[in-house]
Amino acid sequence: PGCSEQVRLWTRSRKFFDSAAWPERPELDGLLVVHGHTPTSDFAPDIQARRINIDTGACFGGPLSAVMLKPGEDPSFIFTAR
Repeated sequence: PGCSEQVRLWTRSRKFFDSAAWPERPELDGLLVVHGHTPTSDFAPDIQARRINIDTGACFGGPLSAVMLKPGEDPSFIFTAR
């Protein structure tokens, strides 16, 4: 089961964007998905327990962003000036 690599790369499914609604499956345990390619509406990262969208709309005037993930720490972000 599961989904194809193409679906994982290109999905815009509402279910994907609400990580609280993801199914409880062993292969998803401890998984954190960090992605872009879907700009956030407020030019700020979308941070959820199992998913972080770091596309802050640089092509639309927002900052370019990156996330730093360190064990035992909350995610921290760096941004270019707008």
